[in-house]
Amino acid sequence: ARVAIGSQIVFTYPFIHVGLRDSAQALLASVFGKAPARVPTTFGIFALTTAIAISLTNLGLIAAVTGALVSTSIGYVLPSLMLGQ
Repeated sequence: ARVAIGSQIVFTYPFIHVGLRDSAQALLASVFGKAPARVPTTFGIFALTTAIAISLTNLGLIAAVTGALVSTSIGYVLPSLMLGQ
């Protein structure tokens, strides 16, 4: 189970990070009028997630919540968005 959770985190982090980085840059651009550079945003997000990961002791809970949110969006949200287009 530990290997499965570890591989899930290692292989899904880049996908989640790109979406978070792009959303954070769009939010900061709407607030401040100018988007920040990608490298500082990337390092900031990486530092924040690393600090959270160091302080957490139960990664199973994080994986369970992430799995629940992703499966719900795949099952309910994405089909309705595709139907609406």
